[in-house]
Amino acid sequence: MLRNYFKTALRALRRHAGYTLLNTVGIAVGMAACLLIGLYVQSEWTYDSFHDASDRIYRVWVDETYEDRQFTNTITPLPLGPTLEARYPEVEKAVRIFVREDVVQRDDTGFREQIHAVDRGFFDVFDFPFLKGDPATALDSPDGVVLTDRVAKTYFGDADPLGRTLQIRGGDGFETFTVTGIAAEPPVESSIQFNILTPLRDANFGERSRTAWFRVFVETYVLLRDNADPDALRAKLPEMVVDAIGPEEAAASQYTVGLQPITSIHLDTSLPAGLEPTSRPLYSIVLAALGLLILGIACINFVTLAVGRSAERAREVGVRKVVGADRRQLMQQFWGEAFLVTGAALALSLGLAWVGLPVFETLAGRDLAFDLSGSILLLMAGLMILVGGVAGGYPAAVLSGLHPTDVLKGRLPIRPRSRLQRVLVGTQFVCSTVLLVTLFVMNQQIGYVESAPLGYQTEQIVTIPTTGSFDEGMATLDRMRGELSGVPGIVDVAASSYTPGQPWITAELEDDRGGFYTYRANLVSYDYIETMGIDITEGRSFNRDMPSDTSRGIVVNEALVDAMGWTDAVGRRLPGMSDHEIVGVTDNFHYASLHETVEPVVLTANPDLIFRSAVNIGVPGSTAPKIAVRIASGNVQRAMTAIEEAWETTSAGQPFAYTFLDDAVDQQYRQERRFAKIVGWTTALAVGIAMFGLFALVVLITQHRRREIGIRRVLGASATSIVGLLSSEFVKVVAVAFVVATPIAYLLVRRWLQDFAYHVDLSALPFVLAAGLILLLTLATVGAQAVRSAHRDPVAVLRRE
Repeated sequence: MLRNYFKTALRALRRHAGYTLLNTVGIAVGMAACLLIGLYVQSEWTYDSFHDASDRIYRVWVDETYEDRQFTNTITPLPLGPTLEARYPEVEKAVRIFVREDVVQRDDTGFREQIHAVDRGFFDVFDFPFLKGDPATALDSPDGVVLTDRVAKTYFGDADPLGRTLQIRGGDGFETFTVTGIAAEPPVESSIQFNILTPLRDANFGERSRTAWFRVFVETYVLLRDNADPDALRAKLPEMVVDAIGPEEAAASQYTVGLQPITSIHLDTSLPAGLEPTSRPLYSIVLAALGLLILGIACINFVTLAVGRSAERAREVGVRKVVGADRRQLMQQFWGEAFLVTGAALALSLGLAWVGLPVFETLAGRDLAFDLSGSILLLMAGLMILVGGVAGGYPAAVLSGLHPTDVLKGRLPIRPRSRLQRVLVGTQFVCSTVLLVTLFVMNQQIGYVESAPLGYQTEQIVTIPTTGSFDEGMATLDRMRGELSGVPGIVDVAASSYTPGQPWITAELEDDRGGFYTYRANLVSYDYIETMGIDITEGRSFNRDMPSDTSRGIVVNEALVDAMGWTDAVGRRLPGMSDHEIVGVTDNFHYASLHETVEPVVLTANPDLIFRSAVNIGVPGSTAPKIAVRIASGNVQRAMTAIEEAWETTSAGQPFAYTFLDDAVDQQYRQERRFAKIVGWTTALAVGIAMFGLFALVVLITQHRRREIGIRRVLGASATSIVGLLSSEFVKVVAVAFVVATPIAYLLVRRWLQDFAYHVDLSALPFVLAAGLILLLTLATVGAQAVRSAHRDPVAVLRRE
């Protein structure tokens, strides 16, 4: 019996090979898109789950609320981790992570590397694959270092690195470390990405930083014991805060400590990102919806063509019922055809996904594992059952129920031009319109962030990181400035601890009335404001002829002036800050991305004004200056050669690494660009599949209406009127689809734009362009077949009829 069903279904599909091929390819493309997007979504939603104890690992965060202003941070104080481990039996182990960049060298080979200083129990908490050495003891020695396999090959080649030494710069000079372990590269799905691990030494921090609970430097993770209740632990944490900072301070600051499951870090945007960037869960959800949307459009094609061929298949049903077939057998037959198509599409989709994986990885910016694991096989089987059931549902349920007498007498309750058909085609148009509007708005916003005035110059500025302390970096700056003085093509040379686009220092001061206010701070040199092209709106910049500027002068932005309620700021002092004077006010330049509003900013050349005055401070990594060299347009290569030569002369052997500022600023919108590219390719696939299905449907409609077209032509109708006749009903469907799609698209793109503090105004242009493009494609698709039908010889057509 099954063999007969199979042979009959295969014969029916072969008899209409064109439609079979169209359905198979369309569904295969949809399945391949679903599979690739599914791999990405799986990667996003399984972050950090590879740790054996992932259900017991939590990241600690702190929160303070002053006068209805909330300050939440996932970078925490140094004493927090040891206090949690010592005080609460529920905490099996606490681990802190501090990240900095510095020079690592072996013999004459040296590179600037990112270094993670971690507590000794790092590998007791986290299960990162270890290749050589003993993870239990690798970080026991204060001069031990663990390298990833890639970094080990960089410095030692193919030789065994265990027991060999490296020099790592820290403090006043280089220290010697012995390689005690080699770890594999951290998985992509890890919120902790490291290259080099060294033991964390509290002695490397100042006395105040080691004990202060209002200064944040490290990420803190805790491993809870088996069967420990995290909610019960959370309930105990306020007692620890009161004991640490005192009841009055705890009440005034409403200082709280929270626990965040490690598996939720990557997609939790309710908390600030820590040492690694997080991802917006909305993007994963939208991508999953896009994959299902493409597959849905392919399924709609299947059903639409089934509706278009309903008259022909109805006669087949009538004949089969006359010779004894019952409804159950007919339903099995139609569903068998659908599952044959989806089965072939599934096999084809695996090949398409394999071929398209490198392209998709480039778009997503991530390596994805394409293995036929249980979850992937389950996903594909689910897609096959879903698509086969949905796509075969119409012919199985409707056609199999036709009465044979009505069918054979020509009384069909279904027509090729049915309401269902218009609804299905309209649904495709709605989906395509929403996608196009979304794509156009995304491109508008990305164009806006690329061209929006930021309040400083990004082009022709090269940044070079230094190492060591702030003062050492400033000394290197002075030597660099001397070497580059008078060099053609070099316009300005300056330095700052942080460049635009990087996190800046967050500091908090207590005002004269006992309230608190927060600002962002950067440590800068003379000429920094001029080098960056930042506008001064009041007062002046730092001046070499005013020696006091390096010790007590600060420059603030207009946002700070507005926050203080001042009409003028020059000559004033900020409440709570030690001896200083405001010498100038800048425009509100965008030191961060356009996702964030411009907050109050303080620029100073004296770190003590920030570090000794702030009651609460967050320092994102090292304050070692980044030298900024502004070069003239023209021969950039010659200028870069001069900069490298000056660096080699003045930097005491530090490796030369540079970044163009415009590239660094552009990296802030990397995720949005990737998402827009994926949406672009998805939109192209969706619209393409819809138009191919529409073309096949128009072919069916013209075949069913060939007698009508022939009679109209004999009676004198022009080819143009025939084209208009066939196109008019699709134009109406496009119009209705636009009305339905507009509010849906508006809500979606408005929600996406809300992620940006500064964004384009949502205008009618993207909606008009989307509707126009859908209408143009529809008319081209319908018109091509309509013109062909209108120019057929009507006499020959009627003779055949």
